[in-house]
Amino acid sequence: MKNAKLLFAITLLLYSSSLLAGTQTTDTTFWTNQGNININLNQLALLNWAKGGESSIAATGLLNIQSNYKKDNVQWDNVLDMRYGLMSSEQYDIRKTDDKFEIESKIGYNAFADVFYTVDMSFNTQFANGYKYPDDTTLVSTFLSPAYLTMSTGLDYKINSAFSFFLSPFAGRFIWVANDSLSAKGMYSLDPGETFRADFGAKFTAKAEKPLMENVIIKSKLELFNNYTDKDENNRTNIDVNSESTLIMKVNDYIAANIFLHLVYDHNINVPLFEQVDGIKTKIGEGKRLQVKEVLGVGFSYKL
Repeated sequence: MKNAKLLFAITLLLYSSSLLAGTQTTDTTFWTNQGNININLNQLALLNWAKGGESSIAATGLLNIQSNYKKDNVQWDNVLDMRYGLMSSEQYDIRKTDDKFEIESKIGYNAFADVFYTVDMSFNTQFANGYKYPDDTTLVSTFLSPAYLTMSTGLDYKINSAFSFFLSPFAGRFIWVANDSLSAKGMYSLDPGETFRADFGAKFTAKAEKPLMENVIIKSKLELFNNYTDKDENNRTNIDVNSESTLIMKVNDYIAANIFLHLVYDHNINVPLFEQVDGIKTKIGEGKRLQVKEVLGVGFSYKL
């Protein structure tokens, strides 16, 4: 637990330093800083509704900050991405619907044309406890449980400001489950009792940000990881997938609608499987499945 906290503190300090460098350097012409804040609200109100259902309200806050440096043959890109969402309904108390804390720092030196020798670091975890809903007593995640740190080196092909592809044949992925009760269960591809795991493999990342039409923008990120050192040799040819896409439709400078789609597939992670038994959602076991999260929201948007 102490090592995990120390790593998190060091990572956050390094990232904060990069942001400060972008704002405090005597020559800021090489830095580009931008950010967005979004607060999305969703409400469903029902009264004497014959078809059934229940009233609910949900809110999600999003913060994205970017600080990028470019001078001569050097480019340094930094991103802080945070999300947190809550929902309440007639049947259930307040529960978490979204939770993300991710920082990424990528520095590259121009090799030729639009290709850069690049070192990339990313760290992600969540802020608060997550439970196996509708069971709100069984903990399944919390701060630094799990936490992922990926460090890689390779080639980054920046086609233009909208598209980039990063390929690393040398990537290290480090997984922490700092919570004792979760590590005892052997969650997130760790063996029971383990709090740390190190994988070595190849990583591919593709990013895109492009206007589709006036006031409509799509942002996408696809991450693939192949683990050369998986304990199960049958998994060494498998690819872990993490995909995030956001469609932003701006009404004006302060109002926007967002559709967020998150897809995850990890061969080492089993998820609960449910079936309807006598009209009741019942857990029948666990297995490997594509994890899908979709969020639609309309609310306040402000560009920093």
